[in-house]
Amino acid sequence: MEQQTDSSTPTLDTAPDAERERGEQVILEEFGSREEFMNALEATIKPFEEGDPARVSVLSMGSHAGTHVDAPAHYLRDGATIDEIDPDVGLGSAHVVHVEDAAIVDPEHFDDVDLESVDRLLIRTRNSPALWHEEDFVDTFAHLSTEAAEHLAEADLDLVGIDYLSVAGYQRNETPVHRALLEAGTWILEGLNLGGVTGGPVELACLPLKVEDCDGAPARALVKPE
Repeated sequence: MEQQTDSSTPTLDTAPDAERERGEQVILEEFGSREEFMNALEATIKPFEEGDPARVSVLSMGSHAGTHVDAPAHYLRDGATIDEIDPDVGLGSAHVVHVEDAAIVDPEHFDDVDLESVDRLLIRTRNSPALWHEEDFVDTFAHLSTEAAEHLAEADLDLVGIDYLSVAGYQRNETPVHRALLEAGTWILEGLNLGGVTGGPVELACLPLKVEDCDGAPARALVKPE
């Protein structure tokens, strides 16, 4: 039996034991500043106290924290929200394409992929083997060019996934890239770690949290070779 690869990036980090014991608010994994690009991820970790039959912690995170799915409502005023996603969008066959050396993914990087036969496309770039080991947000991550996004939009894909926190470049082409895909009905999966995933056909299992009327949500993504 082929082993599944958990391609999700964690949205929780390990808090110091002393802070856990005190039940203090702990700032966990945060990429970039709160004001600019990423949503802060915070958690209040509740310790067991005498007489407690159970513990319940409180998580507070942005809708685009860690591995997550962008709904059309992320960029389209009347777009579908994350609770309206068809679960089949993230379940089934997918194709992984490797673009290892380029800072910008262009249409020609998909020349060897028969996009007409693909429903879900996962893009592994130089981000996977390098950036997920960095503690801080790296704003020079590999991303789609606007032309590549328009090319993929024409392919009528159900989903496009990439291995860092955005399909678009930081403060470069966020709006045209997202709009091209979302207007075409292609949902976007961001924040994957595809370091252990080979190129070619795979099976994908990805379900975002069902958050009513929201523009996106964290997700768990599992990839298994076909």
